[in-house]
Order: sequence, then C-alpha cells, then structure tokens
Amino acid sequence: MPRLSRASTSTGQINPQLSAADERVLKEIVPERGEPIGSASTPQVRALLAGTEESLALFRKAAAMPRCRFPVDWEAGAGALFPHYPQLLVLTRMMAAHAVLAASEGRTREAMDDISAIVGMSRHLAGEPIMIGLLVQYRCLSIAGSSLKRVLETSSPPAEACLRLDRQLSELDMLTPLERAVQSERCLGFWCFDVLASDPAKYRGILGADDPVLQVTTRLGPLRSPLAKMDELFYLRTMARMETRARQRDLASAGERKEADLPVPWYASVSRFVLPAFDSLLRKQHQALARLALARCGLAVAAYRQQIGAFPTSLADVEQTAGRSLPRDPFTGQGLIYHPQGTGCVMYSLGINGRDDEGQNANDRDPRSDRRPAQGQDDIAWSFHPEPGSPG
Repeated sequence: MPRLSRASTSTGQINPQLSAADERVLKEIVPERGEPIGSASTPQVRALLAGTEESLALFRKAAAMPRCRFPVDWEAGAGALFPHYPQLLVLTRMMAAHAVLAASEGRTREAMDDISAIVGMSRHLAGEPIMIGLLVQYRCLSIAGSSLKRVLETSSPPAEACLRLDRQLSELDMLTPLERAVQSERCLGFWCFDVLASDPAKYRGILGADDPVLQVTTRLGPLRSPLAKMDELFYLRTMARMETRARQRDLASAGERKEADLPVPWYASVSRFVLPAFDSLLRKQHQALARLALARCGLAVAAYRQQIGAFPTSLADVEQTAGRSLPRDPFTGQGLIYHPQGTGCVMYSLGINGRDDEGQNANDRDPRSDRRPAQGQDDIAWSFHPEPGSPG
C-alpha cells in the first residue's frame, strides 16, 4: 500500500497510517457516524487515491475468491496478531471513496463493483473464528452502506447491477459466524487457563494483566487449584449462556434480556480478563443486520425511482412494483419505517429499544453543529436525497 503504509519499528508489521488531510477527505466523502457529507472536492479525492490502483486491484481480486485465509498464527492463542485488520479497513475506506468518485464521473458499473468488492471481503472476514474479526466485518459493511447511499444519490446504476448487489447482500450469513466465534473464544479461554497453570509469568505477559487477585492466586501453590476450578466453572457457565444467545434466530426480541449475566466473582482471576464483551458485539451484529436491510431497501427504492420516475409513497408500492418482499426490520420483524421527505425519502429501523425515535440516533453526530439527538434514541436511518441533476 504505497504512501499509506508505515512499518512498526518494534514488530516490523505494516500499520497503515493516513495523514490528517487524507483522514479528513475520507470522512467527508464517506461519513461513518451520522455526520453529513462534507465538502471534499473531486481533485482531493483523486489525490487521496493516487498510487493505490494496484492495491485496490488486489483487493477486488481477493474479494472475488471463494475463500481467503490470512496469515494468523492461531497457535499463539491470546498472543495472536491480526495485522491484516487495519490494512483491510484502510483499503475498504479507499475502495468506498473510489466508488463515490467513479459514480460522480458516470462510471456507475465500476462504482457498484467496488461496493460489491467490499461486501465480498467482509464475507472473508466472517470466516475467521474470532470476535474481533466480526467487529471489523460489521464496520466494513457499514462503510459499504455509506458509499452505496452516495452512489445512489449521485448516479443511476443499471437495474441488473442493483439486483446483483442485492443478491450478494441477501446471501451474507450474519448469524452462524457469531456462534462459531463464541465457540472459538471459549477455546481461547481454556488456552489461558492452561497457560496460567503452567507458566503464570507468560500469562501475565501476554494479557498485560496486573490484577491483585491474579497475583495472589498464582502464588498460592496447591491452594490455588480449588479457586482455579471455580473460575473455570464460572467461565464455562458464562460462555454457555453466550452460545445460547448467539444461536438465537428470532432477532425481533433482540432487545430483551432472556437471562441476567452472571456477576464476575472475586476469584475469577482468568475469566475477568478473557470473557468477551458479548453484549456489545451482539448489539453491533443486530445493527449491522439493520443496515443490510436498509441497503437492500435502498437499492429497491432506487430501482423503483428509475422505473416510475419518482419516489414511492410507501415501501408497499416498491414491493408491488418489484414483485417481491423487502427485508424487514430485524429488531421488530415488521417493515422498515419509510417516509417521503422533500425530494427524497428517509427509511429507518427502530433499533434495540423498539421505539420510533423519528430516525434519530444518539450516536450520530455532526462535528459542525451543536445539535445532538436525545440520549437513548437509537433508530438506524438511511436518508436518501439525490443530488440536483443526478439521473433517475
């Protein structure tokens, strides 16, 4: 990745770094956290992408493969490194910017192919049995959705390109990888228990753990065994609950807590460090599913607009014209909320709270405005407003 890569002096691993100017252009061209589209100019985007052609071509080639395997030393356990994650995130953002640029220059097929490549690469990330890989996948899909919205607002992709991307999105398995990741995380936890029993110093070195309970339990000798067994039992019970929740397929009840999480006991010298932040991951998975549903409905609305010449009054009109059902809100099992809005429309999922917050989300922010949505609002919205003069 010429001009974008910096090798760490300590590990030699590639650590992509962007200049402040490049970061600003990327955030303006493909905003990720609810910010409005910025004022980055076409020459600025071209300058950002200069020298990345070979890297983006390799990205597209890898995304089209049935499988990709990345160079991870899984036998290193908790010491495993994932240098490809920051690289893929940088390339994903660059690919998204390239898609927006291509659409603005009339190369709509190329723009849709770029978004398809991001979706394809996210599928490879889901193949890695680790929770951090799923987090990276969800962010890549969010970037793909943001760039797709920009492409649809500035151009009019061919109907077959929209259908092809919709099919690709519909084939993504967003549920099974989470269950597999929980199982892998459980194995990782057992690895940590084994290392602590055989080499406490190595365990503390890998996790950087300097917990008083850990220091005491590693010095108890034979007395440590009962505490370690209790810790393992707590770990097993907690991970079993996580696996049960990961197997849940009725996402309409995602916001309901079926069982309270077990409090971490004082003796859990391993569990307190290796239990994954499952609730946070589960929320991000459900949000990713909602964004997928919005992207697919956005494609259908764009196709309807091309065919009819205007935005629909409801998503039922789109379904009738398309002759198929549209994705539902994963949080409610009902249709997404849709409202015509000026010369465009807004669609949104009700989010985890299941409440209509009028498309507002407390995490969305405009750095140039003091206005903030109210705390607790968590709708996930897709605001679709074609630029003046765009085809459609």
